Amino acid sequence: MRKNGEGRNHCFHASAARAKTYQTPNRGVHNNCTHKLNHNLKQKQTKGLLYGMRLAKYPVIVTIDADLENNPEHIPKLLQRIAEFDIVVASRTKLPRISEKIASKTLGKLVGVTDTLSNFRAYRKEIVSEFNLKGGETFGAEFLVIAKKKGLAIGEVKYDPPPRRKNPRIGGTFKANLRIIWALLKSFTLYLI
Repeated sequence: MRKNGEGRNHCFHASAARAKTYQTPNRGVHNNCTHKLNHNLKQKQTKGLLYGMRLAKYPVIVTIDADLENNPEHIPKLLQRIAEFDIVVASRTKLPRISEKIASKTLGKLVGVTDTLSNFRAYRKEIVSEFNLKGGETFGAEFLVIAKKKGLAIGEVKYDPPPRRKNPRIGGTFKANLRIIWALLKSFTLYLI
């Protein structure tokens, strides 16, 4: 007899904007992964991701946006590829903003993925100690820069993203593009030093 919730995963997803717990179908993801993280929201997404990864207890960590803009049904693809890599990025096949396209064509070429700003990723827990963040908010790009500089293996899976929301969480087109370009410049600087 199943207990309430058995056969489903309860996963905590956090971002700087909001934090929620969702139930996702049990498709190869470890059960009992619910955690409440008390994270200072002023430190933003990148540091929040690292905070959560340091608390993780399992050998593989999957990060995903709290708003479920990324479909959790792609998690098994990430888990299949993590056997070959230290980090696997779920890259969107269509990038909506010009700044994301620029990041893909520049920083993406250096680190070997097409969507450097996607935080829908799988990480091996053992590499988390390699991350010493210095760049402030880079929307997760700094993780890939550090991994590349340390010789870690970075892989990717591609997926078709859902339609964009009318009100993106990082701001309208102009504001979002400025924030992304600033994060890209910081990431390039960190790559070069």
